[in-house]
Amino acid sequence: MLDVLGRTAILFHVGNTLVDFEGCIGVGLELGWVNETWGVTGSRLAFKQFMAALAEQDEFRLEIRQFRPSRPS
Repeated sequence: MLDVLGRTAILFHVGNTLVDFEGCIGVGLELGWVNETWGVTGSRLAFKQFMAALAEQDEFRLEIRQFRPSRPS
């Protein structure tokens, strides 16, 4: 990761909601509500798949886009 203000490293790891990540990146199979909070589901399996996909990679490009979920009706 290059030139991230205030960070020397950003980690990818398992979790479900924003409080699980605090500046890190979480992966999941689907977006949804987890204990009445917006989050991701299937995080452990998604992380395993993510790491397997990167096993032979020395580096990769990541584009982060803003996402604003709406509460389901």
